[in-house]
Amino acid sequence: MAKEFIAGISYDNDTAQFALLEFHAGGIALHHLEEFQRSGTSELWFLSTLQNKKNLPGGTVTKTALTLDHKVVLLHQLPLDSSLSQPEQNQHIQWELSNYIENFKPKEYITDVHILRTQAREQILDILTVSVRRGLVFNIQQLLSDHSIDLALVETNYFGTQHAL
Repeated sequence: MAKEFIAGISYDNDTAQFALLEFHAGGIALHHLEEFQRSGTSELWFLSTLQNKKNLPGGTVTKTALTLDHKVVLLHQLPLDSSLSQPEQNQHIQWELSNYIENFKPKEYITDVHILRTQAREQILDILTVSVRRGLVFNIQQLLSDHSIDLALVETNYFGTQHAL
């Protein structure tokens, strides 16, 4: 296995954490760990360390795992009628989200749906929806792509640690 450098970035409010890990045949090594404050008004300020790759100790980053501040993600729990068809369930979820996101347009959001509990007898699913603006994720992907870095994972900072580790 050739060595590979993967960055992990998490941010909350105006503080970001950056970790650079080296994956190689012998295991994983931590090369750099940093916390930094927001500087500037860019929506993607938390990627500033990656934009200047020559300053990264250890090597060139090939992939990034990112956890988004919970303020840019809508988490919503709701009951859903399991007897509805999939298009009807989707329509119901979109209607629910339109009550929480001003001027909600489904195509402008990426929404993951997670089943928390199934109540088969009552035909009810308790679900959790996780929605983020599609434009934000696209802009992140574009910036990373411009620097030849793959976006390996995008999570909320509530759930990201579990998957990133």
